[in-house]
Amino acid sequence: MTVRCLERSQLIRAATVTALAASVAWLPAQTVHQVGPGALPQIADAITIASPGDIIEVASGAYRTFTCDKALTITAAPLAQVEIYPDFGFNVPPTVFQVPPAQSARVQGLHFRSLSFIQLSEVHVLSGTVCFEGCRWTGALTVDQLLNVDSAACWLRDCELTVGNVAYDIPALRATNASIAAVDCEFHGGHLLPDGWLGAGAGIDASNTSLHLTRCDVVGGNTNIFSCFYPAGDAVRTDRGDLCWLADSQLQGGTAACNLSGGGAGLRNTSTAAVKLTRTTVIGGPGGTVVTAVIGPTAPGQLLGLANPAPEPLLAAPFQVDYLTEPNETLFVFASFELDPMLPALTQETTWVPANSYLHVAVLAADSTGAATFATAVPNAPGLRHTGIWLHAAALAASPFRVAAPVGGVLR
Repeated sequence: MTVRCLERSQLIRAATVTALAASVAWLPAQTVHQVGPGALPQIADAITIASPGDIIEVASGAYRTFTCDKALTITAAPLAQVEIYPDFGFNVPPTVFQVPPAQSARVQGLHFRSLSFIQLSEVHVLSGTVCFEGCRWTGALTVDQLLNVDSAACWLRDCELTVGNVAYDIPALRATNASIAAVDCEFHGGHLLPDGWLGAGAGIDASNTSLHLTRCDVVGGNTNIFSCFYPAGDAVRTDRGDLCWLADSQLQGGTAACNLSGGGAGLRNTSTAAVKLTRTTVIGGPGGTVVTAVIGPTAPGQLLGLANPAPEPLLAAPFQVDYLTEPNETLFVFASFELDPMLPALTQETTWVPANSYLHVAVLAADSTGAATFATAVPNAPGLRHTGIWLHAAALAASPFRVAAPVGGVLR
């Protein structure tokens, strides 16, 4: 085990006994680069001079799109309102994350905002892993997806993606050959313009992608009275039912205002493998044709989920995760400082636990309703700020093992 792993193991052990402050001295040094008035003018400037592992803290204001090709933490300063949008003009580059393979970037509290169809704030994740916390995407007159993940991985917590009006079928999240885990997020597909075509947008369009949602609301886009021949958007589309797990979530197909077009499906699975559902509501959108809430095979999954919103890890604050599982089941909780997705092998779902740097921190006994709570406290240790900690719960009594989507994030 490397020294870094030893340092992190000590930190995780401290977390379980609320003595995290004792481990501050073991943390590797990180440089914090300030962006905003009186500091570096743009996020891109900070990325240029930063080293992997550094922090970029952004003051309130509006900033240009950027490319991140390093394992960095990019975070809004406490209480800051940070907006990202491109320059005015055609072919303006989007925000791009090209993190080296097996490394991760972390993004907190940024608002990616499209101002017009020639000022689109798209985000493309093209390699490595990117963790988004408390981020927002707001579309305008949009002709492309807000978040595109291609051959990469994304974990999202407390994020909202709203496309707005579209010329054709535009999802809030498009994922291709990717791994996605989302907790407490909202995805709203694009509403078709009167002169649009093809149909309204899906909330999530996943192709050959592992998709694990917990406590998420996903809504397809609507069509209006002038778009009579085009369907409303589906909430979730997948072509890999064997890689789709939906727990404690709600899926709502879009509405077709005209009786000549159909409402969107809540879930459209075009594969022959069943999507796993647990405590999830799937609703078809109203339209002129008979609405089918679910298209394609599904099956009960006995998925681990959450009874309440996943907490944001904060210094000097309690940290409590309220898991949901099967009645009277035993859960094992592991902790890690990174996320590293691995497709199902011994587990039913994709697991995000790094293979060589994690620690077992708790055993939980669920009650007769399936509720199990992990509770600890984060000490008031400023040296821990910007440290990432994720918890992973697992039911290990029978194979294939079942794992929850990660919860946690970067300490503020």
